[in-house]
Amino acid sequence: PVVKTSDDTPGNTTLPMGKVVSPAKPTKPVVPAVPLPEVKPATAGFSFIYYGTPCRVSLTDAHKYRLQGTGEGQVADAWTLLSDDKYLPLLTECANHRKELGLCDWGYVRLLQVMTESFFGSSGHNEAVLMQTYLLVQSGYKVRIARTDNRLGLLLPIEQEVYNYSYLNIDGTPYYIIDDSSRGKSFYVYNRSFPQERGLSLYMATIPNLKVKNGTQRILTDGKLAKVTVVVNKNLIDFYNDYPRNAQWNFYSTASLSSKAKAALYPKLRQAIEGKNKAEAANVLLHFVQNAFEYQTDDVQFGVERPLFADEMLYYPYCDCEDRSIFYSILVRDLLGLDVVLLNYPRHLATAVRFVDEMDGDHIILSGKRYTICDPTYIGANIGE
Repeated sequence: PVVKTSDDTPGNTTLPMGKVVSPAKPTKPVVPAVPLPEVKPATAGFSFIYYGTPCRVSLTDAHKYRLQGTGEGQVADAWTLLSDDKYLPLLTECANHRKELGLCDWGYVRLLQVMTESFFGSSGHNEAVLMQTYLLVQSGYKVRIARTDNRLGLLLPIEQEVYNYSYLNIDGTPYYIIDDSSRGKSFYVYNRSFPQERGLSLYMATIPNLKVKNGTQRILTDGKLAKVTVVVNKNLIDFYNDYPRNAQWNFYSTASLSSKAKAALYPKLRQAIEGKNKAEAANVLLHFVQNAFEYQTDDVQFGVERPLFADEMLYYPYCDCEDRSIFYSILVRDLLGLDVVLLNYPRHLATAVRFVDEMDGDHIILSGKRYTICDPTYIGANIGE
């Protein structure tokens, strides 16, 4: 699938109204396919680095295997080997790492990829993919394994449409091909279902708890507020770089800001809105987002359409309409405690805020409630414009 690039323009107020992007809803937790034994954190075994964060599991040379080929029989023999009880502690350790790091479904997939690719090395691609598939199946996920040119590939039925990944349509479900080297090729697919399996979601309830690596220092000001100095976690930026691009802007908004970014930004913003009513405070925050960030379309900055998580907006030099709207929606929820929705216009994104008191100006009625338009890209505009 190809996503069209944005050509929204700052100050454009003539675009027709589009649809409201609903708030993200938490997905149901994945139920492991097998009971997990309790294990103590591994003190020996295999160490690997997950986005700058040290992790350890109890893998040893005794857990390594080599596929003699990618035929059905050879893969089946290796699957039987993986089904041995000696791999059960590994499943528990991976689940524990996921919990400790606060990983979403995609983050868990990446954890297994990094771990297995590090463990088997550059010559063990097929072995790594098979172990990834096995662990995901045993973790309750609906995944499939495929073969092309004697190379195994992991297929993921991600619930949201994503960009820049090819996919196979299997029984009406798109399965995304994670291996870039297999693009455009034909596949043999092992299409067996497992009990209680479910697809993967890109929804991120919490930001990953990664070791902090300071990135470039950034100074923000809207010309009125005191300058705010922020330094984001470069490890988190690297994680976001691998997150599949998609148009679920509400997912980006729900993920919020990291605690590191909030610690730098929120005290200054709270000071700026102190003593003001909700409407006045919303205006202060609106003007801050309008003026503290340089505007540029994604196709100019990145060459592709790419929504930014809030921490990414603090890292990259430019942002566009969806990035500003995502960022502003987070500030409104966190600092004002107000309900806010994203408004999806043709080639433009803005926000609308539900104030307790009725505000003058442009608004929408959603479920019988009045939401006032707040456009973080329309420089100089107040709430209701």
